[in-house]
Amino acid sequence: MALPCGASLWGQSRAAPSDTIFRVVQVGFGQEIRLGEPFRYPFLARRIDDTTYELRHFTFGGADRIRVLTDSARRVLALDFQYADTTTFDQMVSDYAETLGRPTGIRSSGHRRRAYWENGRTRFELINWIVGDHRVMMSRLTDLLHRP
Repeated sequence: MALPCGASLWGQSRAAPSDTIFRVVQVGFGQEIRLGEPFRYPFLARRIDDTTYELRHFTFGGADRIRVLTDSARRVLALDFQYADTTTFDQMVSDYAETLGRPTGIRSSGHRRRAYWENGRTRFELINWIVGDHRVMMSRLTDLLHRP
C-alpha cells in the first residue's frame, strides 16, 4: 500500500474501519507529528509562512512533499502529502480501502477526483486533478476536532 509517508503511520486501533484513520505520522530520526498537538520539530522543516511548514526531504519517504498546516499556536491542523505524477488515484483508493474500508465519499467533476474517509475526529482525503498536461496526486490528513 502506498502510505502518505514511508514510515509506519497507523496510530489508531484497526478494530473497525472508522477507527483506523491514522493521526500520527512518523518522520525522520524517530520523531512523530500528531494531529491536534503542537508541531515540535520546526528544525525538520522549512517555514513557508506563519502557519505552514514543508518537511525537508531527508525526513521522510514515499511522498514528494509533505506540508504541515498549523494554527497560530503551531497546533497541527492538517498534513498535505504530494506524490509523484505516476501515482494512480484508483490504485491508492483500492489500497486504502483494504485498511480503512469503503470511502465515506467519492466525488468526481471535470478534471478532479476525490475520495475521503472520515470518522468524526479525522478526515483522510485522496485528491487527483489535472492542470494542462500535468496530473497532481495528493492526500490530506485533517484534524476535525480542531478546525478553525
